[in-house]
Amino acid sequence: MSDIALQISLENPAAATVQTGANVLFNQIPFLSGNVSYDPGSGQITIPETGRYLIHWWLATQSSASSNGASFAISVSNGQFIIGDSPIKTGEVYGVGIVEINSAPVTLSLVNISTAQVYFPLQVPWMGSLVLIKQEAGGQMPAGSQIYVANIDDDTISVIDGATGQVIDTIPIGDGPHAVSVNPETKRIYVANLNDNAIAVIDGTTNQVIATIPVGTRPFGSSVDTSLNRIYTANSRDSTVSVIDGNTNTVIRTIPVGTVPVGVATNSITKRTYVTNSGNDTVSVIDDISNTVISTIPVGYVPSPASVNPNTNLIYVPNTGDHTVSVINGNTNTVIATVPVGTNPVSAVVNPATNLIYVANENADTVSVINGNTNTVVATIPVGRGPEEIGIDSTKNLIYVPNRIDDTVSIIDGNTNTVIGTTTVGNTPMAVGVLSQ
Repeated sequence: MSDIALQISLENPAAATVQTGANVLFNQIPFLSGNVSYDPGSGQITIPETGRYLIHWWLATQSSASSNGASFAISVSNGQFIIGDSPIKTGEVYGVGIVEINSAPVTLSLVNISTAQVYFPLQVPWMGSLVLIKQEAGGQMPAGSQIYVANIDDDTISVIDGATGQVIDTIPIGDGPHAVSVNPETKRIYVANLNDNAIAVIDGTTNQVIATIPVGTRPFGSSVDTSLNRIYTANSRDSTVSVIDGNTNTVIRTIPVGTVPVGVATNSITKRTYVTNSGNDTVSVIDDISNTVISTIPVGYVPSPASVNPNTNLIYVPNTGDHTVSVINGNTNTVIATVPVGTNPVSAVVNPATNLIYVANENADTVSVINGNTNTVVATIPVGRGPEEIGIDSTKNLIYVPNRIDDTVSIIDGNTNTVIGTTTVGNTPMAVGVLSQ
């Protein structure tokens, strides 16, 4: 069967309204894979293959004179009609559903079923998104990805097959693997070994360690600028960041940052790297071209590893000490919102396709889901005990949560925000990196 996935979005449309009975005209196609097509002129998706398809959509609405609020539904040419299940009548509305196609082709669209036209807010860059993914035969997860889990207490990396959710390899890696970052362009995986003061490099095509790079003391986190093929590693004991050239596997610069840096997040579009400094409650902003700190941003109490949405240029910083997430505008380097989440948030990941942010709450054994358009928590997902640094396969909309106390990884379906699988890994999993195929 084909690997079918589609993501369409509504960004700065010419007409910021949709009439009653009309299709929503999503005007951008950030992702398309397999035998599916979309016509922006009609708002129709054409699916030429039979099968089961998962759909998740959201819209930012501003107002409507409709008697039933802002209401939308997925309309399928075979007669299926899935009304949005959001309890909110204006503001952010959304829906999730499953479409069964027994005879193809079919077309589907998102229709305004309100009794009047609906207005979209002009002040936001993204006004909506729709994601469609075909479920694989037998209910398996979509194939192709490899998930790398750092097990700090047995010095290994567990490799999970994204198609089956099963461990397919275990890689000896070094002393105290604590963080994982991935360059999908080069298929290299970078593991920060806390006690070795080094970064181990894995070739994702062979799952073999091909290099070990000395860095600063107690490397705690890392991220990749894919546009420059540079790896940024936070050295917590030195209060520095080591910059590694991915072409030569050598350190080319050491940058002083704030006190006790524990996390790194990079926007490869703007070439900016954001370092969370847990010792002085700040975020250092690095210009990746010059490899210098250009700004220091105060955030909440004891910030943890952050995540970036490159489409909106917003940075999400979990503050472990005050149970919040600071939202930073990357254009102004200022905090524009503070979102309360669960107890002791320790990491965040963003799915740019859905504009949802997943936050691991270590002491609550949950994951908070933040809607990036409204900066509000829209779901809270129970996971295992002691969730740590999350990874995400944004092309498949699957979120991987390492549970430190249980020695497991919870697999969340981002279409439904429910746990669909649990995989046993090594001792004390601390972080996940995903190599999407």
